[in-house]
Amino acid sequence: MQIECLADARIAIDRAYLLTLLAPGESITLTTFAAITESSVSKVVVLNVLQYVADIDIQLQ
Repeated sequence: MQIECLADARIAIDRAYLLTLLAPGESITLTTFAAITESSVSKVVVLNVLQYVADIDIQLQ
């Protein structure tokens, strides 16, 4: 159970990290509106992942 929770947290962190790295690259090739949208999406995903990982940390302690 704990190993699965830690693995899910790690996957979520990696997904947020890759999305954050992808957003600036897409801002070069996309329109301004699409770039703003991608940036906003990455901010929301990172905050959700932070909350998810913090919840898992609290549950495992």
